[in-house]
Amino acid sequence: MDRVFRLELPTPFPVGPANAWWLDGPEPMLIDAGAYTRESLSVLEAGLASRGRRLEEVRRVLLTHDHVDHAGSAGEIARRSGARVSLHERGRLTLQRSPEEIAAVGAFLSRCGLPGELIARAWSVFRRSERVAAPEPVTESAIDRLKGGDEVESPLGPLTVLATPGHSPDHLCFLAREAGLLFCGDTLLADITPNPILYLDPEDGFRRSPSLLAYLDSLAMLAELPLRLAHPGHGPDIPDAAALIAQNLAFVESRKRDFIAAAGGGAASPYALARAVFGEQDVIGQFLALSETVAYLDLLERDEGFCVAWDEDPIRIACEER
Repeated sequence: MDRVFRLELPTPFPVGPANAWWLDGPEPMLIDAGAYTRESLSVLEAGLASRGRRLEEVRRVLLTHDHVDHAGSAGEIARRSGARVSLHERGRLTLQRSPEEIAAVGAFLSRCGLPGELIARAWSVFRRSERVAAPEPVTESAIDRLKGGDEVESPLGPLTVLATPGHSPDHLCFLAREAGLLFCGDTLLADITPNPILYLDPEDGFRRSPSLLAYLDSLAMLAELPLRLAHPGHGPDIPDAAALIAQNLAFVESRKRDFIAAAGGGAASPYALARAVFGEQDVIGQFLALSETVAYLDLLERDEGFCVAWDEDPIRIACEER
């Protein structure tokens, strides 16, 4: 479709480039903004120039979620263009975390069995990643807060906002119903099964979000949509979203069996279970593996009779034969 084109923006992360989507018209819109790096902004500007467009022309930046590879440049783009920024009502445009949040996450990781030395190294890596989010936050008066069921005007007509938590609690997809297009961020990816990231909600006493269970609910909702094409946050377009959703569900079942086998082999803490399933990882890999392990424990509790003592230190896992 001539009014929609992909801008593939480099990131400093192992996942590789992130997609931003330009919706062309009298009031151009950008869906996702890329990381806040000189390279990413240069590629964005060059891609627009090749289409006869300038970054300063964008009138709205619409974010699928607040991870920095998708939202890091939103503040800089808004500053240069005067565009409004639209994101989930709970989304954040800064990586800065309160001391209370940092302490809560560190304590949870420790109770999962992650060694203190690895926690310290993870925070060091995390602090370095703060450099890929624009340092000047967007003023709240320039932000539109969205929730599922809202509609946003776009060059494609109304976009229906779909709340799709799972990969992140603030994740949104945007449906151009008339065109049969879904802008799906990291909820559907052609070559990767999205990782359910660990999240402790600072507005709910740092209660943990059950990310995998939320993701499965999001997939069930998307499976009901009549889609012609899905535009993801990374990688190629998805011409058959229903088939990819079925593939993701099959992957979850397969991965669940891996966790059942590892728990049956004696892994009794989330960290031990993560190591049994994923093996040795670098610091980021350890965090992602532990995130996924914690998420699958919710599923194992619900479906397989596992008992997880979440409030104990350390967290203990027990499984029942079925």
